[in-house]
Amino acid sequence: AYRDVERAFEVWLRRHPDGPLVIAGVEQGAELAARLVQTRIWPDQALRARVAAVYLLEAAIPASAPNLPSPCATQEQTGCLVAFTAVEEGKDGDVRQRLARALEVMRATGKSL
Repeated sequence: AYRDVERAFEVWLRRHPDGPLVIAGVEQGAELAARLVQTRIWPDQALRARVAAVYLLEAAIPASAPNLPSPCATQEQTGCLVAFTAVEEGKDGDVRQRLARALEVMRATGKSL
């Protein structure tokens, strides 16, 4: 799935060589978006400068994950990360599952916590 995301991003970049980038994903899409930011966007200074925001929803993204923007501190801030995952009370299995998936993403990108 990640290769498809990466190829689509490259096609999009060719069609839109300038302007802001807003990267967003939900659940597995958030994990793929995080990987795209970590491996393709954040290491490239020119692309990093174009990032308006990164939205990673319903995925556990470790705070120590490398090559991601810092979390947004204010509503007006740009170039930052908005991440959110909701877990119902008593659903600790959901937390463990999301953490396991986040760790898989970290391993897939060759990064460690």
